Amino acid sequence: MRTLWCIVAFAGAFAIAATETRAQISFEDDPNPGFSALIEDETIVLELITADSDNDVGQQVGNGQVVDPRFFQAVLRMRTGGTCTASLVGPAVILIAAHCVDESRRIVFAAGAAQVAGVCRIAPTYNPVRHHDDWALCLLERRVAPGSLTFETVDTEARPPAGTSVALNGYGCTFRDGPLDGRLRIGFSTTANRPAGFRREPSAIYTKSDVGQGEAFLCPGDSGGPLFVMNDDTSGPRRIVGVNSRTTFEYGVSVFSATAAPTARAFIADFVDLTGAKICGVNLEIGCK
Repeated sequence: MRTLWCIVAFAGAFAIAATETRAQISFEDDPNPGFSALIEDETIVLELITADSDNDVGQQVGNGQVVDPRFFQAVLRMRTGGTCTASLVGPAVILIAAHCVDESRRIVFAAGAAQVAGVCRIAPTYNPVRHHDDWALCLLERRVAPGSLTFETVDTEARPPAGTSVALNGYGCTFRDGPLDGRLRIGFSTTANRPAGFRREPSAIYTKSDVGQGEAFLCPGDSGGPLFVMNDDTSGPRRIVGVNSRTTFEYGVSVFSATAAPTARAFIADFVDLTGAKICGVNLEIGCK
């Protein structure tokens, strides 16, 4: 059976931009001591993207709804010649898909007038052909100051079984080959067992959505965004259980790399050991959603 994979990101350099509602974020003066440890290869300075104010609440991820960015302050848009979605999961750590970045790629995180450099590390088990284990972590050179915003929490222990309601989240398109409008959307679907015809992938979470019935699916630009387990209250508690990886439009199947997979736990633990970074759900509770 032929499966048409669509990697849900566009190639190119990028910067990370927070929306206008996060313009008051500030950063500490002292450099993060773990930052220099990641820069081993040649790095690339990327164009700074300023925040926009288009992300208003309203009805309109495919089959998703535009959300109030006040409730998703730590879900970031990444762009410069392309778009990905990312999550700020600690004072100096960003979680994104490996296929969105290069190893030791230098990035810029912009929040209004504030900006700070960062550098990314890709999971060593990432398969660049099949895109298995699709995780990357980026470390900011300076930490976000305490109280600036609440970070998203990563679940490295509990992987949702088939039949679990999950929330897809991202800045991607809303239909196949559709445009990107820079708005953050959320939509719901249900996890499924590995669909017939799909390769076995130990770290994968699948959703099989009935697109015609309004169930959400991933769309280009959603790559790297968080897969949440949460209730219907967008301001309530939630946890990241996977990273948006890829989609097949003709089957309604979206694929996510689970943060509770053993390879993900090992990658995150090694990153923390190397950098001393604090990650919500791993070694940090204060300031986490």
